[in-house]
Amino acid sequence: MTSLRRLRSLLHTHPWRQRLGLLLVGLVFLAGLGLRLIDLTDQPLEFHPDRQLRGAIIARGMLYQMQPASSAPLGFLQAETWKGAQPLETDPSRHQTAVNLWHSLEVFEPQVFERVVAVTYLLLGAEVLWVSRLYAILIWLLGGVALYLLSRRLVSHAGGVLSLAAYLFLPLGVQLSRSFQPEALMVCLVLWAAYAALRWTEAGSWRWCLLSGLFTGLAVFIKAPAAFVLAPMLVLAVLSAWGLRGSLRRPQVWAAALLAVLVGVGYYLVNRQFSSGGYLGFWSASFRYMIYQPSFYVRWLSFLDGSVMRYLLFFASLAGLALFEGRGRALAAGMWVGYGLFGLTVPYLISTHDYYSALLIPAAALSLAPLAAPLHRVAQRQPRLWQVLFYGVLIATLASAGWNTRSAMLSKDFRSEGLGWQAIGRALPTDGQIIGLTHEYGYRLRYYGWTYVALWPTTVDQALTEARGGNEAAFAEEFARRTEGYAYFLVTLYGDLNAQPQLKDMLYQNYPILADGDGYTLFDLR
Repeated sequence: MTSLRRLRSLLHTHPWRQRLGLLLVGLVFLAGLGLRLIDLTDQPLEFHPDRQLRGAIIARGMLYQMQPASSAPLGFLQAETWKGAQPLETDPSRHQTAVNLWHSLEVFEPQVFERVVAVTYLLLGAEVLWVSRLYAILIWLLGGVALYLLSRRLVSHAGGVLSLAAYLFLPLGVQLSRSFQPEALMVCLVLWAAYAALRWTEAGSWRWCLLSGLFTGLAVFIKAPAAFVLAPMLVLAVLSAWGLRGSLRRPQVWAAALLAVLVGVGYYLVNRQFSSGGYLGFWSASFRYMIYQPSFYVRWLSFLDGSVMRYLLFFASLAGLALFEGRGRALAAGMWVGYGLFGLTVPYLISTHDYYSALLIPAAALSLAPLAAPLHRVAQRQPRLWQVLFYGVLIATLASAGWNTRSAMLSKDFRSEGLGWQAIGRALPTDGQIIGLTHEYGYRLRYYGWTYVALWPTTVDQALTEARGGNEAAFAEEFARRTEGYAYFLVTLYGDLNAQPQLKDMLYQNYPILADGDGYTLFDLR
């Protein structure tokens, strides 16, 4: 036997194949981690800055509520040790301002992620904003562990690697896993709920039954849209295992359902301050007409192709879904059905905001797993050179996606952005209320400038009002109504101001400019 044959024989023995397989999984995880650590300390303005700054405002408010101005910081490191860190303020008025800015925000879901970040700030003794990004990355990778275990158990090791690679390298997944918002934790818990459900329906053990209910409840607790995916997924999985009659007679099914409801929904019922119900109601009832328009589905698919995943991957995932059998098909189909139901519930958001498609990522990634075996069989029937080329193309595709995402992250640098908004905040008067046409619902000024500014509607807001069937009043009446009680009008969105000529004329022709600085203009309404 030649040396080459001995090597082949060695590599095909079970222990070595297992080790190589685990090595491959580890490399995929490391590549996914390395991609996400790029530009880690940049300001959270590259991906939906309104959502990220909202989380930052909440976490800072929690920090100062836990850390009174009169007490010494608990941190064990100086702020200067941490790149981009902000030392804790010692001014009591700043403490109260931070808390007030936090409480000025509506509460849509339990602020768990923000609380964890705030406690970390307290332990560090400084506001290290990129800590939130690091937590989101680790949480997303933890979800990848569940996805790999799930795909490997349902299909094969190769299927698990394929699913994991899609999950880690989809551009939207990379962005979500670096963002200060609860989507990463929601997706992670959904995947662990799916894995627990699989183990439960395989063995019928109480341990996995309770874990399935617990993970389900926690996912819904973190963010209510998770219920859209988890409900059909678990129902189909249970029915595929025991049928309708057997499921209804099985105490475990009722125990898992009760646990999920108590953990997920019970908290919202007890704590009435949450606005999730009203939020979903606003975006669903007002735009119900869209689901009856064929153009909506065209826009939805086009949006997926442009912002979430390419058509090729989307339809490949659907093809993989068709190849699933048994509980795998039930779990994957439940995810797809749930995502579709969620999109029909919030049709405007699903076709305009990419992070509302976060639940599509685990569905698509899992559905790719069954494609691994036929792709491998096709490759094995080819000459050695073609096999190398085939797998090289797959690796190059992943590498290209990662490289493009890297380039997008490095294309803009927001590190100096906060300084500009700090300057605007310091320049604004404190002797009267301010209304303004400004960025991200005023969150940039709230976070960086420590200033609250009431909002004049942007052109997007006005388009939403029209889409919902609202009628704007005469402009003079509308301006008088909205600016009543305010002393100043702030403009930072000059492009939007130019798109509202009536507002521009009203301000420049009737009110003096009190200040005209770098990036802002302040009108005196008094």
